[in-house]
Amino acid sequence: MFSFKSMMVGLALFCGAGAVFAQEEVIDLNSASAEQLMTLKGVGRKRAEEIVALRVSKGCFASVDDLKEVKGVGEKTLEHWRPFVKTSECSAAPQAEKPAEKNPGKPAAAPKAELPEAGALLDINRASAEELVTIKGIGPKKAEEIVTLRASKGCFGSIDELKEIKGIGDKAIEKIRPYLKAGDCKNGVSEDAIDLSKPAKK
Repeated sequence: MFSFKSMMVGLALFCGAGAVFAQEEVIDLNSASAEQLMTLKGVGRKRAEEIVALRVSKGCFASVDDLKEVKGVGEKTLEHWRPFVKTSECSAAPQAEKPAEKNPGKPAAAPKAELPEAGALLDINRASAEELVTIKGIGPKKAEEIVTLRASKGCFGSIDELKEIKGIGDKAIEKIRPYLKAGDCKNGVSEDAIDLSKPAKK
């Protein structure tokens, strides 16, 4: 006859096994949306968006260990996540180091933004951060915030949704509106946002 202690030990083992099976899907860090990342234990909305923002700034994750660049993610947390995450092939080449300027005291002239031609508006539902910074008034930080917000929303229904980003108001929207468009957005997911919306491969 089983003792009460044995029953409790067996129940604990059963629950532990259930928790492992509940996380069967291995998440690809290079294509997962913020919502998919939030299925990992200990990942809330803020941390999921930080991971997406880091991926955008790096181009992609070369290994799971890159997550340690996210504030608050240490070795212990990473080892807990490791069985449930992976990184697909990373083809983003690192940016070449710029040569030292001859006159470091003199600020270099900012390159002119290459604006889209008439009739070729930039689609905020598929544009990369690199493409967004070509629009006058959108810097690297704002571009990453736009991509991060898109990942959390699934897609933008209109240009005006950019006002959800701190620092972008009506005046800024009207300045960038002539160069942007919001592509098809069905069921809250952009048809072109494949990398951010498709389920992670096992």
